This record gives sequence, structure tokens and C-alpha cells, in this order.
Amino acid sequence: MKNLVVMFLAILTTTAYAQTGNKPQNNATPPAEQKLTPEQQQFMDVNRIMFTHFYQKYSVALQFNDLDVAKDALYDMLLITPASDSLLYNLGSLYYDNAKYPSAALVAQALLARNPKSVPALELSASSFESLNVIDKALANYETLYLTTNAPFVLYKMAFMQYQLKKHDEALANADIFLTKKEADEIKVTYDDKDGKPAEYAARVAILNLKGLIKQEKNDNAGAKKHFQEALAIAPGFEAARQNLAKIK
Repeated sequence: MKNLVVMFLAILTTTAYAQTGNKPQNNATPPAEQKLTPEQQQFMDVNRIMFTHFYQKYSVALQFNDLDVAKDALYDMLLITPASDSLLYNLGSLYYDNAKYPSAALVAQALLARNPKSVPALELSASSFESLNVIDKALANYETLYLTTNAPFVLYKMAFMQYQLKKHDEALANADIFLTKKEADEIKVTYDDKDGKPAEYAARVAILNLKGLIKQEKNDNAGAKKHFQEALAIAPGFEAARQNLAKIK
């Protein structure tokens, strides 16, 4: 956000040049520098002052955690520079951070309409739909995100969502791919321990437990038991696997 004012000045200069109605000629001689009319210069000056005012308003509002005022300032800046992806993304992030997931999802869709492969927009969209429990749309965004970034944690997310949507074969395939990556031991996830308190475990443990659940739903109790035991061999205190193993007769 620190570069918003500089960015806006560049936008204003481009806009003013376009309003002169003159286009560069296709020849070897560069066109002469276009001079702004008094009206164009006044337009730039007024909008520069307005944008700077709203940017300062936004910064002060964040300083004092007044999120409603910060949101209003972002809308004011967007009215001046509606093509700014950074402003729109900051608006969506503000909505998401304050649990206004429907608005965050709508902002993300607007960003994706401009650039369907935008990683920040895909992350915002996937997380917003996940928070809304709209799993099919969240999964679709995570799948696109994985094709773009090849990020292991995205693959982890996909496997669990595919399990929720009963896409068992896809979930197993992605779980197996995830287990081949070193990040399976580096990424930490949180589950409740036997006392109901949150504890951290390697993502590998959670994925092995997931494979056990899938095998159980596919009536492969021997396979399910194997995966639950593998999870417990790594993390003996992993309560989810212990309970799942106890359910197998």
C-alpha cells in the first residue's frame, strides 16, 4: 500500500495523455511531449489531493484499528482508480480478516474476472469459500491454485476437500503425492489431543489418518487399520487416529 500514491500519479499521467486525443505516429521520430491543458492539469491536481487524503485516512484508520473507516477509505480510492487490483485485493483481505466471507468471495471473483490466474485472488477466493463451507467452489479454486503454484499445502487442502465431496480416488491420489514431498514432515497442522487441547503434528500424520478414513469408507478395513497404525507410529498421541483405529472391528 505504500506505493499507492506513486501508482496513482502514473495512472493520472496516462489518463491525461489519453484525453489529449493525440496518438503517437508510427515513424522513427518520437512524438513531441504532450502538454496538458489547464483543465487536465486541474483534474490531475484535484484527484491527486483526493487520493492522498483518502490514503492517509486509510492509514490512520488502520493505525487505530477502525476497520469500517479503513474500508470506506478503500472504496473512496477505488472510485478514483477503479482499475487498481491492489486496492481491490486490500478490500477483499479486509473483509476476509473480519470474517465477512461473502463479501471477500465477491471481491475475489471480481479480481479473478480480471486475471483468472492471479495467485492472491485464487487464495482469497479459495479461503473465503472454504470458510463459507462451499467446498466444491473452494476445491475448484485450490485446484487452479495448485496448477499455478505447485504448493504442497494446497495439495494437502485438496485431498481433504475431495474426501469431503466423496471423491475418494482423487483424494487418495493427491494424498500419495503429498506424502512423497519433504513438506509432509515440515508443515504443521493442529488437532486436539486426548485432553481436548490443540496440539501440533506433522501434516504427514493427518494425511495418513485421512487415507485410513478413505479406506474405511471403501470397506477396506485392513487398509484403514494399516494407515491409522502408520499415523500412530509417527505420533503416538494423535488422538484422531487412535479413535479411528478403535472403531475397526
